[in-house]
Amino acid sequence: MPTATSDGNIYANLAECAQAAGDTLAAKNFLADGMRNYPDNNIVLTNLINLYISTNEDPAKIVELLDEAKLQMPDNASLYYVEGNIYTGIKNFEAAKAAYDKAAEIDPNYDMAYYGLGMMYLKKGEAIVDEMNALDVREWRRYDELQAQLNETYILALEPLEKCYEVTQNPDAKIAAADFLKRLNFQLRNIDPKYQEAYDHWAAIVNAN
Repeated sequence: MPTATSDGNIYANLAECAQAAGDTLAAKNFLADGMRNYPDNNIVLTNLINLYISTNEDPAKIVELLDEAKLQMPDNASLYYVEGNIYTGIKNFEAAKAAYDKAAEIDPNYDMAYYGLGMMYLKKGEAIVDEMNALDVREWRRYDELQAQLNETYILALEPLEKCYEVTQNPDAKIAAADFLKRLNFQLRNIDPKYQEAYDHWAAIVNAN
């Protein structure tokens, strides 16, 4: 006999039909109705959040949905991973780190929590590089300051990516983490010989695949 939660799947099915017909608004409405009537239905909640993300909605709306979902599923690490991605996208790196850390706290073996944190640091690094490129040639002191910040950011990215490589059971995630570790250590190789050694290590792993 179907449960109330599984009965709520009809809203997810209706939303899929609406999306297939190109009616995004109707899809959102079906999922919103489903969430109100079956707030503990994980499929409805997840589909609604993903739909908002795919349509580039206001991040505040998505965070609001996530907060509602977290009330129903406080131990769902993936919700915090999605939250971290949202904050990374709007360059709120402090909030993103807190979300990824929470995901890892809930599930220490959740590979995407560590991968997301590593990607956040890379995104932060991109913002630093953009600032460096915008400097006038005479602002060399500021350039050196930013270079130091960039190196520090790259170093911070190493640990979560190494953890992702360690815990993941996904071959694609493992090789992606190894490739980023290879690139980061290459950038850091002139700071300390240990980074050159690490580069050689990860390059061998990447080349073997």
